[in-house]
Amino acid sequence: MHLAPRAPRVLVAEDDDAMRALLEEALERRGYLVETAATGDALLRRVAHSVHRPTSAPLPDLLITDVRMPGRSGLDVVAALRGADAWLPVIVITAFGDAPTHARARRLGAALVLEKPFELEELCRVARQLLLPRPN
Repeated sequence: MHLAPRAPRVLVAEDDDAMRALLEEALERRGYLVETAATGDALLRRVAHSVHRPTSAPLPDLLITDVRMPGRSGLDVVAALRGADAWLPVIVITAFGDAPTHARARRLGAALVLEKPFELEELCRVARQLLLPRPN
């Protein structure tokens, strides 16, 4: 029996309700399963659960995170993931993209840092590239 491939899971962390809804809708229209977090602390709880209980809550296939959110920053959560040897592709979005923020995002392995306002199509194009099946 051949099983259909599962849709990629994308976790979107963004504190602005309208932006979070826009990203969620755009990604769902492209066939992704989207989970959201509105604060850095909620994001940390979600990914920590995945690190400690991967069978009940596997890591998403892609993380899209804002930098500045209530609680921990998106980059602090990515650093915690990397410190736990958990790896997943990351796209960082920010309205406060100074040079140190970009440098830290790159050091943490972010595939892309997008400055708000950004082109939604660019984010979706990079997400699609990051979620392409990799040959073994």
